[in-house]
Amino acid sequence: HSLFRSHLDEVYDACEWGVIIMFVFRWLSLFFSLLMMCPRATVSADPSERGQHKRLDHFVVGLEEFPETLDPRLISFSQLEQSLEHLMFLPLFSSSSDNLPQFILAESARFKNSLLLEIKMRSGIRFANGREIDADDVIATYGSLLGNSSDGPKSPRKNLFANVLSISKASPRTLHVALKSPDASVLSQMTVGVLPKQIVSQIRSDAPSASQLIGLGAESGPFVLSVFGGREFELARNPKYTGAPYGGSFPMATKVRFKLFGSRQAIYDALLSGEVHLVQNSLDAYQLAELRAKHPSRFQVQQVVADETWFLGFNFQRKIFNDLRVRRAIALAMDRKEILRFSLLGSGLQAKSIFPPRSYFYPESLENLSQSTREARILLESVGLSASAGQRVTVAEPATPTLFNISVPMEKNRIAIAKALAGQLKVLGINVGIDVSNYATFANKLKSGELDAWIAPWSGFKDGDFLRFALHSQSRPPVGANYGSYVNKELDGILDTALQNPNQTKRKELYDRAQRIIAKDFPYVLLWHGLNFAVSERSFQGFEIFPDARFTTLSSVRSR
Repeated sequence: HSLFRSHLDEVYDACEWGVIIMFVFRWLSLFFSLLMMCPRATVSADPSERGQHKRLDHFVVGLEEFPETLDPRLISFSQLEQSLEHLMFLPLFSSSSDNLPQFILAESARFKNSLLLEIKMRSGIRFANGREIDADDVIATYGSLLGNSSDGPKSPRKNLFANVLSISKASPRTLHVALKSPDASVLSQMTVGVLPKQIVSQIRSDAPSASQLIGLGAESGPFVLSVFGGREFELARNPKYTGAPYGGSFPMATKVRFKLFGSRQAIYDALLSGEVHLVQNSLDAYQLAELRAKHPSRFQVQQVVADETWFLGFNFQRKIFNDLRVRRAIALAMDRKEILRFSLLGSGLQAKSIFPPRSYFYPESLENLSQSTREARILLESVGLSASAGQRVTVAEPATPTLFNISVPMEKNRIAIAKALAGQLKVLGINVGIDVSNYATFANKLKSGELDAWIAPWSGFKDGDFLRFALHSQSRPPVGANYGSYVNKELDGILDTALQNPNQTKRKELYDRAQRIIAKDFPYVLLWHGLNFAVSERSFQGFEIFPDARFTTLSSVRSR
C-alpha cells in the first residue's frame, strides 16, 4: 500500500504522460509477477495425478445384477459381491493375478508347527474412522463368521473355516490361528474384509442390507460406501485410505457409481449413450463383436482367461441322473467346440478341469473328452433307451415327452448355450426342455435343489481345496456349492486327506487323483473356461482386468 501511494505522488507531482505510462507499465509488471508466483489451481487431488491425467468427479459402472449385501460377514459366493469387497474392506490376504498369495493387512505368515499359523499385521493401516487396524478387529470379524456370537447368522463362508479351531491375539498386531488338522489352503481362505470390532458388536450381522454400514467409518479400502438402495449404489473416495500400495492406489475418482440395468441390451445401450463408462462381463458375444467392429476408436476391450469354468450340472435327487451311463452319454453327445464357435463366437477355452491351464492344480495328464455320438447311443440303449434309424430315441415304459429340463437365468448367452445343447441331445432323441427365469428365481431354485439340470459357472477358486467346496458330500448349501447333492465317498476321502496334507507336492498328487475320479464319474459336464473382458471408453485409463473379475483397479481409473 505504501509503495502504491509513493507512485501516485509521483504522478501528481510530475503530471506528465511519460510518468503516467511508466507508472502503468511498472504496476502491470508487478501484477503479472505476483500472478506467476501464486499457486495455480489444478484438478488433481494427488501429486501423482498431475500431468496428462485428470481426477474424475464420478465414474459409472454398469451391472446386470445387484449385490444382496456388501457386509463382509454375509457376502456369499456371488462373484459380484466378492469382486467389490476389497474396494471397501481390506483382508489379511488376497491373491495376485496368477493366484499366488498376496499380503494385504498381513505383513508375514509362518507355521510355527503344523497346527499353528502365526500372522503378523502391518502397522499404520487405518479404518475410515481414523482408528488403526489391529488383531482385535480381525478376531471380532472372524468370530462373527465362525458363529462365535450367539445372535449371529450362519455365514455362507463358515464352511471355508471348518478346519480353524480358534483365532487368538499374541500381541496387538500378531495373530495365532490354531487348526484342527494341517491345512495348506488356509491362507487362500483368509481373504475376508476386516471390520472394526465395535461395528461387529454394534450391528447385527443377520440384517443383510449394506446401508447399515454407511457413515460408520468401517471401511479400510480405497472407497467408502455412501449410497446403497434402489437400483444403484455409490462408493466415495476414502480420504483416510492408508492401505496403498498393499490394497491398491489412492483413488483418482471422487465417486464410483454402480447402476443396475434390466438386461444386457440395456447395459449395451447405456454404454453407447455414454451413461455408463465401464462394463465388465455384462455383454454377450455378439454385442462385444459389434463394439469391436463398429466402435474401435471409441472403446477399448481388455480380455483374459478367467477363473471361471462353465458346466452342465446334474441334480442327483432326480432318478435319471443316478445312472452313470446316462450322464456319460449326455457328455459324449455334446459338441463343445461347435457351441464355442457359433454360439459364443470363440469367447472361451474348452475345459478338461475346473482349474484353468495356468493353475498349479491343473491336471496335465488328464485327457480331453471327445464327442462320440456312436458311444452315446450304445450307452442309451443299455439303459433302456433305443435309437431308431431316424435318430429318434423312445423311452421305455412309461414314455415321457422330456427327460429333464435345463434351467438358465434370463441371459442371452446362457439361453443360446442351452438351446445348442438341447439341439445336440435331440439328435439322439433325448428331448430336453429349457426353463428360463429371472436371475433371483434361478439362484433360489438352485440353492434349494429344485432344478433338474442347469448351466452355470464356477468362479473365484484359488486353491485345490475348491474341489472339496464344490463336490464334497458335506458341502451342500448354504455352507458349500454342491448344489447337485453329489455323493462319492472315495472322493470325499481324497479331498479330506488333501486338506490335511501340508506338503504342496503331495496335495497336487491327491487333487490330480480326485480329478481323475471326477472325470470318470461325471457329477457334471465341464464345458469351457470363460474369458473375462472389460469394455471402457478410451477417454478413461487405469482399469486393469483380472482373472477373477475383481474391481480392485477402479482406484486407478483416471481421465486422459
